[in-house]
Formats: sequence, structure tokens, C-alpha cells
Amino acid sequence: MNGQRYTSGTWHVAPGKADDFIVRWTEFTTWAYSEAPGARMFLLLRAAEAPDEFVSYGAWDSDESVAAWKARPEFGRYFTRCRELCDEFSGVDYTLASSVNLMVTS
Repeated sequence: MNGQRYTSGTWHVAPGKADDFIVRWTEFTTWAYSEAPGARMFLLLRAAEAPDEFVSYGAWDSDESVAAWKARPEFGRYFTRCRELCDEFSGVDYTLASSVNLMVTS
């Protein structure tokens, strides 16, 4: 769906904190999925060669749904709990330009 809104984060987790980070990120996005209107899905990818490196993605209905999510007080609390386990974080919002999907039929 061209124009779909996505949020993304690159997380460099402090050594020994990856398991805690995964738990906190999952709590954060579980809350967002159930409580933030417009949230569609979330992914957390872990680098195969660097187990303390993660990239997260979230799909959203609109710019407005992302802005409303980030404005909620819970966002700050959940985000801080994830961020405090990291040496570095950077975030970017994206708009889908193109996608290719394989449809499997039975």
C-alpha cells in the first residue's frame, strides 16, 4: 500500500542487556498495538552478526496516528524503559514507496 506510514528505530543495546531489551520492546509495542489507534503491526529484527544491534519497524494508518501515539504519556514511559538499556538509538519515520509480496496459495 503505497503511502503507508512506518516508524523505525535503530537500537544498539548495552552488552548483556539484549534479553531485557526484547522484553521491554515487546511490552512497549504490545501496549501500542492494543491502545494506539492506527497501529497495524510491529517487528523487531536482531542483527545476525551483532546480537546487540536491533532494528524495529511499526506500520501505521496515517501521520496523525503516529503523532497521536508519540504524544501519549505512556509512549514516553515505554520508550524510556527501552532507551535506558541502549548505548545508542536513532529513529526515522518513513512512507512506503514500493513493496513486493509473495502470495502463497494452497
